[in-house]
Amino acid sequence: MAPVTELILLPLNPSLDPETITATLQTNTATLLSQPGCQRVRTSRTHEDANQLRIFADWDSVAAHQAFGANAAVSTPFRERVASIIDASVPRRKPYHVEIAPFPPTVLNGAGGGGKTPVAEVLHAYFASADASDAAFRARTLDTVTRFFDGMLAFARGMTGETAAGWTVEDNLEFKGERCRALVAVLGWTAVEAHVQARQTDEFAKVIPLMRGLEKLKGMEVCHVSNNTVEKDG
Repeated sequence: MAPVTELILLPLNPSLDPETITATLQTNTATLLSQPGCQRVRTSRTHEDANQLRIFADWDSVAAHQAFGANAAVSTPFRERVASIIDASVPRRKPYHVEIAPFPPTVLNGAGGGGKTPVAEVLHAYFASADASDAAFRARTLDTVTRFFDGMLAFARGMTGETAAGWTVEDNLEFKGERCRALVAVLGWTAVEAHVQARQTDEFAKVIPLMRGLEKLKGMEVCHVSNNTVEKDG
């Protein structure tokens, strides 16, 4: 089975002190890395909203992650710790997996995690599950995203040169009330401001239609993260 990156989106409880959240994340990161098949764990609050946490965990396969979930002795305390730091009043999406390339996606590692990207732009492009069930459609869409990467790299001085992209394994992600599948694209930047400046150029205006004009696109979501990455020992 193919390796995957698991994405977890957590709305943090804003009333908790940062030390409590950090300690809980460190404990849960250690739990994940102790599981067979978990290679590394990355965590970051989003630049757009400090109460939104993103976790990116690399697994040997979806089955390896599922084996962890089936092991109640470790997964139940893990989930309880997650519940202790989130804002339960905010709806949240179930974790999902991306077959991303290149793997591992070093663009997500953060400047201190073996990568060269201080800030990663994480873009989700959503498509109706029925449309994205077609392998040829997925291949065409991914090819267009690759051309978008090439177009950006040709002019954007603030890009680090690292990118990654891939489709979610799951086809039941909800987006604006519809059942969808997502193509996840990641672009590396030296800073959020570098991305902002690139968006203001004529060159960006020429390449962004590749994304905005994707066939059967339902919509997109974008955030920026600066991950702390912890690797499995050995």
